[in-house]
Amino acid sequence: ARVPESTINYGLDTSLEGRMVMENLLKATMAGIGQGTSAPFPVQILRLKKGINLEPGDPNYDLYQLALQVIQKRRMPYLAFADAPYNQEDVAYFGNGIRVYENVHDPLHQGPAKRGMLAYTSINLVRIALRAKGDMEWFFEELDRKLELVQKELMERYTILSQIKAYYYPFLMGQHVWLGSEKLESADPVGAVLKEGILGIGFIGLDQCLETMQMKDEESAYNLGISIVSHMRRFVDSLNASQELNYALISSMDKEACERLCELDRKAFKHHFDHYDPGFCLSHVTDPIKRVQAEALFHEFCSGGHISCLELDAKMDLEAVVKALRETPIGLLSFK
Repeated sequence: ARVPESTINYGLDTSLEGRMVMENLLKATMAGIGQGTSAPFPVQILRLKKGINLEPGDPNYDLYQLALQVIQKRRMPYLAFADAPYNQEDVAYFGNGIRVYENVHDPLHQGPAKRGMLAYTSINLVRIALRAKGDMEWFFEELDRKLELVQKELMERYTILSQIKAYYYPFLMGQHVWLGSEKLESADPVGAVLKEGILGIGFIGLDQCLETMQMKDEESAYNLGISIVSHMRRFVDSLNASQELNYALISSMDKEACERLCELDRKAFKHHFDHYDPGFCLSHVTDPIKRVQAEALFHEFCSGGHISCLELDAKMDLEAVVKALRETPIGLLSFK
């Protein structure tokens, strides 16, 4: 049987009851399950916000301190930065970094409540770079072709799903879990309701893509990375403006897809990579803090999902690291 992959976002409730729930959840996480092992689910995400839990004197600062101790032992909860320029207090993330907030179709219902990801497809940036052979103009032309192909594929999936009747979704629609589903009769198609969801355009292998393009120095490679990701974000924004649907760019965290595509490309192109990194992960940066700081600039472009992972050690002052990261546009931080 498959283990349900659930996620809990918490941290900003200052009521007596809310604080009690959060405190005991953190203590239970610290204790572990079974013979003291770490529970993989639910993934916990602690939302951080100035005035709520980040500074001494904030009402939930004590819970933040407790959370930092739990992270050192259990690598959880993850940290979501609600003060990031593109985030809001009620922003919510899934454990794989998927983010739900903006709603182009229905601006009156921004936020995560009763919404989610309909489907997403990821672009293999490394393969485009391997085929480009250093030709920058061709690289971006091919990237545009792949973006258009993914959009067509997502629209086809959305069109098929939209024609399904509400009675095929007895829980999501019948129990009014999905936003707007309370307006549907059992024989109504669900298309009008699915417009509240997100169609994701993802990407993998940015780090290996930049290495393949053989830029002259580290700064040039990094700037190319920003250009690639911002180019994809502009494409997504143009789709939202013209179709009034919720397309979003995602830094894909599908490790199985990364492994499979790396193996396929190794056979086709004889490349030297032993792996492709998820999304914008910059694994070549060996210093863990510098790597997260470098990746932080990509978070804002990936409105449908982003995550950076920090490698911890026992000597690390995690609170000081978080304080430094607050000066960057990072959205979500996980640990290993």
